[in-house]
Amino acid sequence: MEKENPKTTNNLKYRSYGFSLNVISLLELFPKNYIYQTIGK
Repeated sequence: MEKENPKTTNNLKYRSYGFSLNVISLLELFPKNYIYQTIGK
């Protein structure tokens, strides 16, 4: 089993965090109706 590279692990954490913030920002742009609220959940 290979050892995890700390730089790669941190990079993945930062990229994942940034991606989740982008998804939240996108969901805020959706219309406020039942279908889009269901997708957002």
